[in-house]
Amino acid sequence: MTHGEKGGCCGGSSANTDKKGECCDTNKGGCCNGSSGKLITILSVAVAIGALAYAASKDGGAPMSMAAKPKIDVSSLIKGEDSVVATLNGKEIKKSDVALAIKDLGANVPAENIDQILPAFLEQYINLQLINEAAAKEGILKDPEVQTQIVSSQDQIIRAAYLRKMFDGKLTEESIKAAYKAKYEDQPMPQEVKASHILVDDEATAKDMIAKLNAGANFAKLAEENSKDPSAKRGGDLGYFVQTDMVKEFGDAAFAMPVGSVSKEPVKTQFGWHVIKLEDKRQRTKPSFEEAKATLEQEARQAMLDAKLNELRSAAKIEVKGPAQPAGAAPEAAPAAGGEVPPAVPAAAPAAAPVAPEAVATPPAQ
Repeated sequence: MTHGEKGGCCGGSSANTDKKGECCDTNKGGCCNGSSGKLITILSVAVAIGALAYAASKDGGAPMSMAAKPKIDVSSLIKGEDSVVATLNGKEIKKSDVALAIKDLGANVPAENIDQILPAFLEQYINLQLINEAAAKEGILKDPEVQTQIVSSQDQIIRAAYLRKMFDGKLTEESIKAAYKAKYEDQPMPQEVKASHILVDDEATAKDMIAKLNAGANFAKLAEENSKDPSAKRGGDLGYFVQTDMVKEFGDAAFAMPVGSVSKEPVKTQFGWHVIKLEDKRQRTKPSFEEAKATLEQEARQAMLDAKLNELRSAAKIEVKGPAQPAGAAPEAAPAAGGEVPPAVPAAAPAAAPVAPEAVATPPAQ
């Protein structure tokens, strides 16, 4: 169990987490005690990276961090009085200001432990504000590229917040267990094969590869030297896959071959000509609930997102024009599953069309 899973103050795995998942116990040398430099180092790096992450105020002058902020419930950030811990050019810096900055930089420090980490981070916080002020004085905020980045960042934050709200409370343990039962317990597991391939541009070259293999050449070496697929660096190894993971011609050919054989004739697909070596066949192993849980949650989020996109698209008027419009086709809405998913949302990608060469898609990891 990681710190992150326990909501620990380091937001990730930590050697300081004891067997019970306890965190921030200063008597145990936890990650929030005064002697620990790990979190400070993480925050210092975050400050260096995010020092110019500012937002516009109404007058386009001071950065948001030094301007008036919306009122928030400080009890979620600190315990006790929200005292002034420093002043900077006459402006007060409160304990909650520093606590909020620590939270924004990704550290999950419980409110009752903020007093231990705050003194060490205060200097970093002041540095952050000084850089923000300097950037504002130089008019960085008026740079058109910066304005574009601010709008883009704002859009991402809004999308992520909207989707978090949409997902909130929808993914229960019961619903995930029901999905596991439907996908694994109520369905037979498919057969899968392990194969390697050599992908070339023309049939003559593919036949030459087969002739060399029949004469005793090493398949992996030929793949490394001749295949145009990225799997060439692994001797053409594609790993295990089910038949529908690949384009039909490739999947049909691979699953019809006996284990240990090489295709007698080249297999043509839209990507070129393939020489296939079939290395193993087996029934796909059923994962445990814990092993499948993360993927099932992702699939549930994606299903909810797809449903919402279908709803939004059906209510919107979408007309595709210009270069995005296929030649000879009438303008029409794009498929609903093709909608945008903000990077902040941990959702699974929509299913792609089956492919053979790794240059287009890698078979799912086992």
